[in-house]
Amino acid sequence: MFGSSSQGYTVKNLGLVDVDIVDGNGAIGASGFNIDNCYVAGNFSGSYTYGTGALVQYMVHESNMTNCYADVNISPDKARYIGGLVGYNAGVATIKNCFTNVNIDAEAVNNVSDSAFGGLVGKGADSGSGCLVVENCYATGNINGTSKYAGGLVGYYRGEYNNSHCIINDCFVTADVSSTGSVAKIVNGGNVDITNSYTLDDIDDDVGVDESGGPPLFALQVGVNGDSSSRIEFTIDFPSDSLGSLLTTGIQNSGAIALIDSYLSNLNSASTSLGAVQNRLMSSLESISVSYENLVSSRSTIRDADIAEVSSEYIKNQILQQAAATLLATANQAPAIALQLI
Repeated sequence: MFGSSSQGYTVKNLGLVDVDIVDGNGAIGASGFNIDNCYVAGNFSGSYTYGTGALVQYMVHESNMTNCYADVNISPDKARYIGGLVGYNAGVATIKNCFTNVNIDAEAVNNVSDSAFGGLVGKGADSGSGCLVVENCYATGNINGTSKYAGGLVGYYRGEYNNSHCIINDCFVTADVSSTGSVAKIVNGGNVDITNSYTLDDIDDDVGVDESGGPPLFALQVGVNGDSSSRIEFTIDFPSDSLGSLLTTGIQNSGAIALIDSYLSNLNSASTSLGAVQNRLMSSLESISVSYENLVSSRSTIRDADIAEVSSEYIKNQILQQAAATLLATANQAPAIALQLI
């Protein structure tokens, strides 16, 4: 839609549905402005000698992207940088509250040492004034190709000028990532600060997850026993398949309001269930704290001295010592008394 833009402009409430773009570079070729509440759904194919993203090919000049999402398939013959939202970022940029469901299947451009495919951003780099910040974002889908780097959230980040760090906060990645090059669940690159961001593998390692069928069931062991009273089981599943229909029916459709009301009701129900889990976790924490205090008290009772017994033993030893001293003094006086008699 836009070949490029100048710094300071804003693109807002833009939606592209069922796109089929061949040899194109995204909704916006080069971005230097704010993008809010925009989305793209469809297919990208052809050949990209540089890079592509569903919303932006090349993000520069202190750009901000908020509340955006992409549901796209990107399968070019050749590409250098591919991202679910942004192909390449150079400079100060913030991407916040964004979501991608992207399927990437591409070959990297030959003789390129930094080709990168990512669920949100293909490649990121700093500038003389700052770096890339990604907050509260989620990426899912499949990322596959022959790129040098592939990441579930950002394919590759490099601090090229000020050695500044890419900052990733409060993000979650469930994308399946594979490549002939370096693979990372979140991001490749050494200059990265990651806080409170996880992948599905992290949850699988830390929490029992039953994925045998239906929504994932999480099980937390909160007691010493193996029965149900020592376990908390819950799911975070929230089906949203029908939300995509809002893109085609429009918000003015009478059925859209009913669908939104239904999802709000489901959301309240899910919130209540998670609140109950939280309350039970807090109760378990208090119970564990009490058990710990009792254990420490018992340990102290076992290990600490019995003061009454030790005091009695001390007095007994004093009496015996004084008696022995008295007998010894008497024994020493007996010869002197005998001499006085003579």
